[in-house]
Amino acid sequence: MDEPTDDGQETISSWTNPHTAEYKQRQAMLVNTRSFEVIAMLRDLNLTSSAFSKNAEELQAHVARFPQIGNSQPFNPDAGDPFATELARLFANLLCSVKSLISGQRSILRDIWPNVGKQLSEFEQGEHTAKRLEVFEADEAKLLVELRNYSQHKFLPFLPQGGTSHRLRR
Repeated sequence: MDEPTDDGQETISSWTNPHTAEYKQRQAMLVNTRSFEVIAMLRDLNLTSSAFSKNAEELQAHVARFPQIGNSQPFNPDAGDPFATELARLFANLLCSVKSLISGQRSILRDIWPNVGKQLSEFEQGEHTAKRLEVFEADEAKLLVELRNYSQHKFLPFLPQGGTSHRLRR
């Protein structure tokens, strides 16, 4: 124990573990590197990808439940069909997560491999662009993006109703 000094104050001394101090110093150095930033961006992209996957799973599970619950729920014309309302909500979530995933990938790509003037980076000119075009510029992906834009700026694309035809609202 520390003994009181002549003026009545205690003297406190501390000890720092040199291994812990070195670890903290190295960790601080790593946090300030570009690699750490890239890893953080990729973690964020993983989160976006996970949201997209989970939204797709939830929509698929809801659609699969239709034979069990679709026609068995009470229908109130003022409130609408609960199954269809939930279907529209899940579909809107999926559409938003598609756009977030596409935007996030492009943002990270351009942050890691920036354009040089008007010229695309070497990475973006190569195999990545061929794969990106194959995945994100396919008709199905374009349809999802356009549906997302429509649902964000107008209305949800559809609310299925009892019948055999569905129309987009204008």
